Formats: sequence, structure tokens, C-alpha cells
Amino acid sequence: MSIETIILAAGKGTRMKSDLPKVLHKVSKKMMIEHVLDIADSSGVDKHCVVAGFKKDLVIESLSNRTNISYAIQTEQNGTAHAVLCARDNIVDMSSTLLILCGDTPLLKTKTIKDFISKYEEGKEGIVVLSCMFEDSNGYGRIVRDNGDFLKIQEDKDCSSDEKLIKEINTGIYLGKASIIFEALDLVGNDNAQKEYYLPDILTIAKSKGHRVESIEMGHENEFLGVNSKEQLKIAEDVLENR
Repeated sequence: MSIETIILAAGKGTRMKSDLPKVLHKVSKKMMIEHVLDIADSSGVDKHCVVAGFKKDLVIESLSNRTNISYAIQTEQNGTAHAVLCARDNIVDMSSTLLILCGDTPLLKTKTIKDFISKYEEGKEGIVVLSCMFEDSNGYGRIVRDNGDFLKIQEDKDCSSDEKLIKEINTGIYLGKASIIFEALDLVGNDNAQKEYYLPDILTIAKSKGHRVESIEMGHENEFLGVNSKEQLKIAEDVLENR
């Protein structure tokens, strides 16, 4: 199975209070996006598309020593689904499998990504999302199931009182056939408060088209801590140092 990554790295990271793009901040002396690229490489995926935006030239220059990266540019921050759509022209083979990662998750483990890929390969083509059980799921999209089967991802702000109690969250990591992902992306709308195009919507769209859609729960919650502030940078440093 041919796998390529799309790594989302266009955000400014306002909460960092820095002129440096968020993914270029360092954790244990290595840029966050380098951690993510190294994890993808060691998981057997050696072809990457980085979606850059804020200070894109600096992001590209910072990764100039790597030869297995192409770049897509998101000129406006219109949401995660829009970011992936920006990478369409970089994906030559629509029969390939895409692994979608976030550039601000330096704590991922190679074993988790390898296991996630293996689980996907056990079934037919479609789209799967990696989920994880969080002790405190507040602020995260929840995985809603019906008799154990994936139903939808409910964003935190839209959760009912019962859904607020769900501990299984969306990590923002997806894997699926390129043609199915882009078919769904073309149908994602922006009928929400932020007027943005959200990546989790591809799951319900693909499911409605009859494609395989699953949530695969694995890993430990500290692997999926996104780094959005200087305080979270310090937490990430501590986690890596204590592994």
C-alpha cells in the first residue's frame, strides 16, 4: 500500500505570542514539525506534503535539508478541511492512501502510527480516524458511537450534556484512500459560527456515501497533546524527557 502524508502546518499559533510559525517552535531542541516528519518516516511513510501558510517561506526554508517534501500553500485560514484541499494538486496518485497529521503534535509515537496503519489495512478502503481516551475530554471533539459503531464527531461546543461525558476524543489524525477523502472534501460546507471548513465532516460525508468509516482507538493521551502556547511547550518538553 502506497502511503503519503499531508501535514497541516499553516497556522500562526496566536497563543504562542511569537512571530515564529507555531510548528517551528522547538521541543527538546528539535522543531515540532521535524518531530512529526521523523515519526512519519520511521513509520514507513517517506513522501510528505506540508501545507504551509503563515510565513510559508520560513517554514520551507527551515525544512530545506529534507528532500522528500512537497509544499502546498493555504493563503487564507479557512479551516482544516480547506487546508487538506489545498494539497490536492500535490497528490499525484488518487489510489494512494493518505495519512493526515498535524504539525504541532511532537509527542506522537511511531508505534501508535504503525499500529494505526496496520488496523486500517485489515479492512476495506475508506477513511478512519485515530481516537484516544482522555481523562479530561473538555475542549475536544467527541467520538459518538451507536452500539459501538462510529456515528459522528461532535465538536465540543455542540455537545449535549450526555455527549460532554464522552471520554473518547478525535486526535485529528486521519488515514484513508485519497480519492475518497477528496470526494468528501468537495462536499464539506461552512455552515458554522466560524464559517470554516472542518475536516471531521469528511467522515459523516464518506459514511453517507457508503464508504468504510471507523474510529480506531489507541495510544496514550499525552501523545496527542497539541502545543498551542509556551506553557504547553514546556509540558511537551517534560513528557519527552521523562519517556
